[in-house]
Amino acid sequence: MYLNNLTEKLKSFSHLRNISEKYIFITLIVFVYGKTIGFNFVWDDYVLYRDFIEKSIPSLLFEKQDSIFSVHYYPLLLLSHKIDFFFSKFIFIDQIDKSHFTFAIIPHATNTFIYFIATIFFYKLSNLFFNNQTIAFISTLVFILHPIHVNSVAWISGRTDLLATTFCIISLNFYLQFLSNQNYKSFFLTLLFYFCAIFSKIVAINFIFAYALLFLYFRNLNRIHINKKIITFFSSIVLINFLYLYTLFNFSFLDQAISLKTNQEINLKQIYNLFQLVIFYFEKGFFPLAHNILSIDLMDNDYFYLKLTIFFMIVGFSIYRYYIFRDKIFLILLTLFFLTLVTAYYSYLKSLDNTDMFNISAIAERYVFLPSIFSSLFLGYTLSLFKNKFKIIIPIFIIVFFTISFLRVEAYRNNLSFAN
Repeated sequence: MYLNNLTEKLKSFSHLRNISEKYIFITLIVFVYGKTIGFNFVWDDYVLYRDFIEKSIPSLLFEKQDSIFSVHYYPLLLLSHKIDFFFSKFIFIDQIDKSHFTFAIIPHATNTFIYFIATIFFYKLSNLFFNNQTIAFISTLVFILHPIHVNSVAWISGRTDLLATTFCIISLNFYLQFLSNQNYKSFFLTLLFYFCAIFSKIVAINFIFAYALLFLYFRNLNRIHINKKIITFFSSIVLINFLYLYTLFNFSFLDQAISLKTNQEINLKQIYNLFQLVIFYFEKGFFPLAHNILSIDLMDNDYFYLKLTIFFMIVGFSIYRYYIFRDKIFLILLTLFFLTLVTAYYSYLKSLDNTDMFNISAIAERYVFLPSIFSSLFLGYTLSLFKNKFKIIIPIFIIVFFTISFLRVEAYRNNLSFAN
């Protein structure tokens, strides 16, 4: 009897712990991003609401959108803005001018709510990946307070990466469940949310690498056998990507990629610049202290050799953990971080053939939002290794991330703060 009562109390405590963790997540998100509710539209936000939101729903769902850089097709993203606009008109009907800050209240609130959803599923994902609540909790704190997320959460137009990443996190949750239980519910939900992700932003197609690499990792860990369900799943993922890319580009991007070598001379300086780009993204994913709202100048990268040293230290540490402790997690997460940036590398290579200097330097740090899933897991797992007196590093790290994010949000208050 006593043992049964003790068991029930432990279960109750575990339930309360889960609730308390969610309250912590909510508090941090509100504290960092709650003030964005009072922010105005910034830069591209005006164009978004002027050119797209007035369109009919069928045109938003079925028409491709042209920009100065490429062709886009993100119907779910535009539909979410359409819903925001509908409620903004309904609530603030007296404000006829769409540039009035009251029209930005609901879009900002929607961004914050989507980020909360992403956080809850990221916590579930961390638990599934590590099977350890402490590591999952630390990783989620890193994810919530990651400074690289400010650009996509505090900026209405940045919802592209936020929405696509949220769907990818949810899809990955069901994918890990699918690898475990092999049931059709997890199978279809994984595909459904991946489908939603790529129709929010094209960067989600990079997630095919995550599915493949995580299958190889968990296959050895849990002795998963290749069967008809696994083959059908990956065939479906490839088919979805094929149809999406064919519809959007007719695969013209492949012709451009193949012709890069023939149309221009790839010299050592361009290769060096590409490597600088890799280090730039590495910095943004693992120690994002500098703030680049729009772009970077690859020709003038401050403290490059310091960043390069840290890069090789982390790569070396990951290899060391694998060969000494047979711990594959660091190498897996580091590899996934760089693989989910493939579309960003392609954008840079494509820009080499463009004489427009703005296009060449327009490598936004928000491209790291999706890969930050894996850098947050990497950092959370690393912090969990600190023991005894070194545990003080964990709260210091969290406080630094919190401070940077909290201050960085202010840049998106209005056009003046954005320009500064």
